[in-house]
Amino acid sequence: MKKKQSIGILRLKKTTNKVNNMTKETYSDEIKKLIQQAETGNERAMRKLGWMYYAGDGMQEDAAKAVEWLTIAAGRGYVRAMYELGMMHCIMGDEYDIEKGRHWLRRVAEQGHKQAMYDLGHAYSDYCNEKERDYFKAMKWFTKAAECGDVRAMYELGMMYRYGRGGTERDAVKAIAWWTRAANYGDVKAMMELGRMYLLEADEEKIKYWFTKAAEGGDVGAMYELGMMYYYGRCVERDTEEAKKWFAKAKHNNK
Repeated sequence: MKKKQSIGILRLKKTTNKVNNMTKETYSDEIKKLIQQAETGNERAMRKLGWMYYAGDGMQEDAAKAVEWLTIAAGRGYVRAMYELGMMHCIMGDEYDIEKGRHWLRRVAEQGHKQAMYDLGHAYSDYCNEKERDYFKAMKWFTKAAECGDVRAMYELGMMYRYGRGGTERDAVKAIAWWTRAANYGDVKAMMELGRMYLLEADEEKIKYWFTKAAEGGDVGAMYELGMMYYYGRCVERDTEEAKKWFAKAKHNNK
């Protein structure tokens, strides 16, 4: 199963690329020094060494050693290592352990780490196979992340309430409420979903408003919807020139 990568984990990978700019001689010295620091108990060195083993920077890739060093650093209370170890177990392949991933993410999330809350929501809904999913726990952690201001979690909650994922009770009012909060923070996907929701309710003013906002934010689907609205005169006064403008924008951006 292909697993989704979060923004957080992609950002983590970039940290290992810094050593690629070193010469081989400097790199070799750096690695030796790093190993010495890790073996003498430096948690930062342990964490960095773990990622170097994972990425194969200056050494052969070794997932087991990567997990080993990150586990030691995490076990000593280094929060960054806890988070990264949790994400590694969750999304880096079937050889890792989703329960361990959830364990470490939970440890971090319980300390108020918003990114960990969001990723823990995905750990229960997306970073696992169907049998391992628990949408009620996913909703719990998405809600905590959203209440801490995570816009992506607000969007996810809207999706869960709208479509009743995993047995979640459908609630259009709550879906609109969460999407509106996300949209007010600039989330274009939430704007698009609001436009679709108000289509069902035939609220012409809000349909136009949210599709326009989403289109101005770069959503190709919203551009096309606006083109259709102006072409057929749905929710707006018919205007073929305005329709052509939005169709052209949709075509230009659909690359």
